Parts: sequence; structure tokens; C-alpha cells
Amino acid sequence: MMEGTLNNMDGIRNLKSQKMFILVEDEGEEKIRVINPNGEVLLLSRELFEDTPIQVGTGDLDSFFSQEQLTSLDRYVEKMKLEDIEAKERDKRIQTETFEEHRERDTLGVSRPKRKSTSRKPSLPGGIKSSWNASQFVLYRHKIDPLKPKECFCITVEGEGDYVIMKDDFLKIFNDVIMSPSYIREGIFKFPETPDRAKRFLRNPK
Repeated sequence: MMEGTLNNMDGIRNLKSQKMFILVEDEGEEKIRVINPNGEVLLLSRELFEDTPIQVGTGDLDSFFSQEQLTSLDRYVEKMKLEDIEAKERDKRIQTETFEEHRERDTLGVSRPKRKSTSRKPSLPGGIKSSWNASQFVLYRHKIDPLKPKECFCITVEGEGDYVIMKDDFLKIFNDVIMSPSYIREGIFKFPETPDRAKRFLRNPK
């Protein structure tokens, strides 16, 4: 599991088989991502399971989940970490290429006409439903969990601006945060500095 063992883990019982599945991601009201007793990661209908997840403590993991499930969870978390690293490397490459482009133009003394930007800010179909101010990029579970997939939350970071993130995007891009001990146990995750993957959501930069 991520950084050793988690203090607790969410499990959810299948209505038909009455077997416990590991709850990996809650995609909203209709779909959830789970790991079944055979260790398979599946995206299934929420209606197949009991309404309320069960929090399982570290000492009880072997009693509730199969070894295949726990091994599969390890692999899933590692995969998400690798995807996050790859995303950061892509961002760095783009920044480097842009810098080299500008330097080449300055060296050659070529002045090119500025093009009107065609980039658009992402639409917010669900609107901003939760917001908070912070001195650093910090995520609160109790503010994010109640949101529907298309609803957004806004983090206003001092000296940086507003980060507006849709819950759907949060579940996909910050899965390592969701699975971290501090987010699960304490309901909070603080970044020492704003991660590169969050920069795409910055609005009204300061």
C-alpha cells in the first residue's frame, strides 16, 4: 500500500454476493471504482452495493479483504504515482520547449506578430459549490466528498490566485491524494508548494 499501510480503508459490500470490495474511487452517484475479491479493478454501478461504505482498520484488513485485493491495490496506487510523474515530466517538457522557442526568436532578432489567444477557460457546468482560502495548496475531504461529479471547488491560494477544479478532474488527477493516509485519516492533504498538475486549473492569477 502507499507508503506502508493505511490506518483505515473503505470497503463496500456487494448486495448479491455479500462479499466485500475495496472502494477505490467514488465517481459520483452512479458509478464507483472498486477492487473485487479476485483483485480486478472494476468500474461498476453504485446500485450493486450497499449504501454506506465500511471503514476497515489496519489490523482487520486480512479479515475483510483477500490477499489478491490488497496486492491489486498496491499495484493501482503505484500506477497512479507513475502517471502523476509522467504528467509532471510532460509539463516540464512543454515549459522547456516554450522557453527554447522564445530564446531562439530573441537570438535571431525575429519579431513575429502576436496571435490572438484561442485558449478558453474550461466551462463550469456544475458551478462552484465549495471554496476556501489558504496560504498553500490544501485539499479538504469534507468539502470535496459531497460534490457531484460536475460540480467544482475553488481554492484561493495567497499570492497565486484561484484554483477551480471539477470533482471529476480531482478524482482522476489527484488519486494519490485520495489514497494517502493523511487524506483518509485526517481528511486533509497539504502540498508544500502547488503541484504542476494543478496549474492548468488556475484562474485569475495574481
